[in-house]
Amino acid sequence: RQFWLSIYISELALQTSIYLKCSPSLIAALVVALARHSMGKNIAWHATLEQMTGFKLSTLNDCIIVLSAFIDLTRASLPKLKIISRMYNSISRKRVSEIRVKWIRSASDVIAMNR
Repeated sequence: RQFWLSIYISELALQTSIYLKCSPSLIAALVVALARHSMGKNIAWHATLEQMTGFKLSTLNDCIIVLSAFIDLTRASLPKLKIISRMYNSISRKRVSEIRVKWIRSASDVIAMNR
């Protein structure tokens, strides 16, 4: 399910201007961290991910807050996203559009992702 949720979050991110603020590799890291966090993983960004990507959780801080807010705003305001949500509500995609993507509002929320 984490795979499909990551893809879903990536598609939602494409509907935002996050690509003007963050590099593609950073956005990929954000998507993984946000998907893991939204699925209730105790440690959303563990040492292996840090080592593989070169990004520390603190590096993700500002952009994950922006991405989270963009996704929340985009899901609420763009009717065309119903098509994306419907596509990810299929059994073959594990109905990941039903998972609430958690909103990260502050640096303390980012720190709490690894507790």
